Amino acid sequence: MNDLTDKELLFFMYMAFPETQVNSIEFKNLVKNKTTYVQKLFLKGRINTATAAEWLGIAQRDFLDSLPSCDQ
Repeated sequence: MNDLTDKELLFFMYMAFPETQVNSIEFKNLVKNKTTYVQKLFLKGRINTATAAEWLGIAQRDFLDSLPSCDQ
């Protein structure tokens, strides 16, 4: 987890332990950029496709299609 930014780590923890979201002011700010955080966590190998799709409330195929392309 050392390669995560502070906000990525907070978002991960809030999502992994939903009960912590209830009284959090910070989560309300983080969730505004949830797609970005989920994509970054996935690309860094911290969550899998199923978790990413669940956290975003979309199908796994839609999540994979939403990832930025790596044109070389």
